[in-house]
Amino acid sequence: MRRRTRTTRAAAIAIAVGLVIAACGSGEEASAPAAPSTPGAAPSAPAPAAPARTTLEVNFFEEPPNLITIEGSTQGRKAIMQLLMLPLLETDETGAIVSRVLESWDFASDAQSITLRLNDGIEWSDGTPLTATDVVMTLTQLLDRNISAWGVRFGGVAGQDEFVDGTADTISGLVLVDDRTVRIDLAKPDVAWVANFAANGQNTPVLPAHILGDVPHDQLKDHPYFAAVGGFPVVSGPFTLVEWRVNEYVEFVRNENYSLGTPHFERVFMKLLTTDVAAAQFQAGEIQFLFRIGPDDAGRIAGLPGVELARLPGVAPELWSIMHDVGIDKRIRQAMLFALDREAICEQALQGYCSVPTTNIRLVGEAVSWAVPTTGVTEYTYDPDKARALIAEAVADGAWDPSTVLIFNDRPGLSYKDTAIQIAQGQMAAVGINWEIVNVDVATLISNIREEPAGTIDGFWVSGADFSVDPSAAQTYYECATARAGANLISYCHPELDALWATGRTQTVRAERQATYHDAFRFMNDEIASIYLYVLDTVYASDARLKGIKGHQNVTGLYWDIADWYWEE
Repeated sequence: MRRRTRTTRAAAIAIAVGLVIAACGSGEEASAPAAPSTPGAAPSAPAPAAPARTTLEVNFFEEPPNLITIEGSTQGRKAIMQLLMLPLLETDETGAIVSRVLESWDFASDAQSITLRLNDGIEWSDGTPLTATDVVMTLTQLLDRNISAWGVRFGGVAGQDEFVDGTADTISGLVLVDDRTVRIDLAKPDVAWVANFAANGQNTPVLPAHILGDVPHDQLKDHPYFAAVGGFPVVSGPFTLVEWRVNEYVEFVRNENYSLGTPHFERVFMKLLTTDVAAAQFQAGEIQFLFRIGPDDAGRIAGLPGVELARLPGVAPELWSIMHDVGIDKRIRQAMLFALDREAICEQALQGYCSVPTTNIRLVGEAVSWAVPTTGVTEYTYDPDKARALIAEAVADGAWDPSTVLIFNDRPGLSYKDTAIQIAQGQMAAVGINWEIVNVDVATLISNIREEPAGTIDGFWVSGADFSVDPSAAQTYYECATARAGANLISYCHPELDALWATGRTQTVRAERQATYHDAFRFMNDEIASIYLYVLDTVYASDARLKGIKGHQNVTGLYWDIADWYWEE
């Protein structure tokens, strides 16, 4: 085998995950989400009579390669979009599905169509109404697998295949009923369609049809609307883009025509900072909101005067991803997990601000716990002797060369994560699995994964996404259709697993769907597609004078309600 060798001040809060579940026409419990009982968006928090501060400075840690929303998810792009654009659907601080654009979203009793009704009075920053035409255009772009990384994840819409292969000019399942109503007809029942869209909503905001509606799809990514300089001249969100200074900051100014109230800050600076620099700037008052707090800093920051620290259970596992197009034997992948003392990593690198999924199943939270099997699964607790035995079996069969050195791409900038990766590297080496850590930026990582030949890298670190809304959230990361071209960055592919995913999404009866997902996750528990190192708690801090923050369990979604934040002396 050839391989390269190359709270007030110290009180923490916890919010339980919740999910609104509707019943299908069969009378059985189903997973199709209902609209909120009270239509429309919540009003903005009241502004102080005389705000003492008009500029807000916050941090983010990962700069995106661009602002093209159809190219998939990066944490930096998602952070920026939360200030600029309104999602069609999203999740709130409790994990419930909400919308600031839609009045309601209703599943048909057969879970094969969804009717979206827009709120009245939502406008773009240039005064143009946001209508159903914008929604249809945005969904058409997202569903076009020729250009969109989201085309499989949000797939299954009637007529999508014909549109993608060029035999139809429109997607027949996107029906423009009137200016305020869109109906989405699905090719077959899919009780998870809305949940999966909402979990990724902040990455896929509604775009303006009066600017982009006539742009050919093969020219969309080059359109100046998405440019780093001068881009997003028309927005629906609370702020407009002023300047993106690469490697430094993104500057925003208040959208005076924001439909949902007047944002309380005139200007926002989102600074690109490593965790240690961000903590230092927060302590010095140079930023007023801090997220991605390193565990080493959390206790100290909580003790600072005039600081509020919040700690919520996380929903996004941080992964040691393994490429599956380089032929690493399953026993070696299992040995990697047994070699890792993940509980110790959680305590040593993250000081306990995390939890460990011992079954290595990518679901988090009470809302999806019904889909996690409790029997017939392996608990991958620390067992280096078991790891060595598995390696010895693979070596004896000629499936593993013990002199192999694997290449792992990492993105520096999070001190706690860097420490965790180094500990994991050492623990694997202790049983005879050797990794070389190579630091890269986001663009290089994406290039290595999607553009370079198989074998350029063997693994990489990744985090983000929300696995607390619906169990099918894991599907797009491991199905054959998205290998290397979509969310399945690791080229994982098992047709028998794909069949389980497909079946589960059509089942409107909870007990039937549960049995299917139990089979799917037992399969993955044995296969080890990726290694879930830990689920990091969402920890953020703010100047105590900064009010109105709801928070979000997904650490990458904390700016979703930034229009409601205000300053109070």
